[in-house]
This record gives sequence, C-alpha cells and structure tokens, in this order.
Amino acid sequence: MPVFGGKTTGSSHIKKGVPCQDAFRSEKIDSGEIIVAVADGLGSAEHSEIGAKIAVNTAVDKIKSLFTNIDGYGIPAAALMKNRDIIAEAFSASRTALEDFAGDNGYPLRKLACTLIVAFTWEGYLTTGHIGDGAVTALIEDEIRIISDPGNSEYVNEVTPLTSGKIEDNIRINENIPDVRVFAAFTDGCQRAFLVRKNGEYLPYEPFFRPIFTYAKDVADEEEASGEIVRFLESDKMNENSDDDKTLVIAVPEKGEDHPV
Repeated sequence: MPVFGGKTTGSSHIKKGVPCQDAFRSEKIDSGEIIVAVADGLGSAEHSEIGAKIAVNTAVDKIKSLFTNIDGYGIPAAALMKNRDIIAEAFSASRTALEDFAGDNGYPLRKLACTLIVAFTWEGYLTTGHIGDGAVTALIEDEIRIISDPGNSEYVNEVTPLTSGKIEDNIRINENIPDVRVFAAFTDGCQRAFLVRKNGEYLPYEPFFRPIFTYAKDVADEEEASGEIVRFLESDKMNENSDDDKTLVIAVPEKGEDHPV
C-alpha cells in the first residue's frame, strides 16, 4: 500500500525569489485507508504558500479524526457518514482554518488563496473533493481515467480558490469509485504534461500514466520513490511544459491480485 510523492519550485518562482506555493500531505490509517491532500497557492496571493499548507494539513487531520475516533460501540465516525459528507467536512474545516489564521494575523482572506484536492479510500472505494485546478487520475481495473479534472473557467488562468464564495458552490465531489488500483493527484503545474484535451475534454496522457502506475504497484521504499518523483518533476522535460510549481502524489490503495497496467 505505498503512498509517495514530491513537489518542486517552478523556475519562474526561482527567478522571482518566490517560494514554492504548492503543498501536499498523505496519511495511511491502521485500518488500511489512505488520505491524500494537494493544494496550490495562487500566485497572486501574497501568503498563498501558508494557505496551501494550512489547507492540506487541516483536511487530512479532519478526515483522519473521522476514521480514528471510535465511539462506545467501536464504530468510527466515518462509518456513520456518507463519503461526500466526509469530504464536505474536510473542506469546511480547511476554509475555517484559513479564516481563523487570516483573522489572527490581520490578513485579508484572499492573501491565503489556494486550490485544494482531497482524496481518500474507505472500505474499498475512492472519493475525491476538488476546488480549483489540478486533477486526480486513477487506474480502474485496466483503464486509466480522470476522476476529477481541472474544471472549466470562462477565462484562461482563471481559478476559483478555497477562499472564494461558499464551499458548497465551488466543491466538486466524486464519490464511491470502485476498483481503483492506483490513483494520482497533482497540481496545475503538471497538467500540460499529464493531460491532453480532445474535443474540449481532458484525457489522461497514457504514455506517462501506464509506466508510472506500473512502477507504483511495486514500490517498496516510499522515500526512494518520492525522491524519484522529485527528480522527475525537476527534469528539463517537465520544465519545458511548465515553469510553475509542480506536485505529484501517487497512492496504491491495495495490492490484491495483479491487474494489467
């Protein structure tokens, strides 16, 4: 059940002396569940790297608490909830944490603006929540699919962040997806390399995902695999596609029987 990933600072950020504004976190629960969160701070927001860190940490902590807080009957809170409600609570908690931090530090909330992708497995199903761009792809049996795409906006480079409007108006939830063998979450700095558009629809770039998903299923050392991801994200090939920050996290929910990739 490997989970690994990495992030890199975009070349444009390095030239400007701007820190990496991406953040990610993953957790494996003793029950066998996986939680992944990925965020991208908006370049126009002064403290967006802080916002991204707060968002991923709060979302993961919230879902982890729902998985691990057991009642008097030995039942975790998550078992009594719909998966979409678990996602909604995670996003609400992240938004509240951003509001609290902004208030405590005298910042306008918009200065912490970031996107947020959250994915978790629960009892054999994958559920995702998503505000902003970036994407989640998955190997489902032997087919590679986009689970949550970057979304559509009226203008190029227009992104709706976690700090904008009401959570329920902006969140995109994909619930209870079965038969997921491997999944990946990534920020928009990876989109041009990992996705293609055909007739206005996003599709996974299979020449990338086939080998990386095959590799993921056999990972024994997560630290080493994470290093490989960082080196790949720093490569000239990736920088040719985007000068933005890049984050990629890959998770294998279960080993099970071998499936073709």
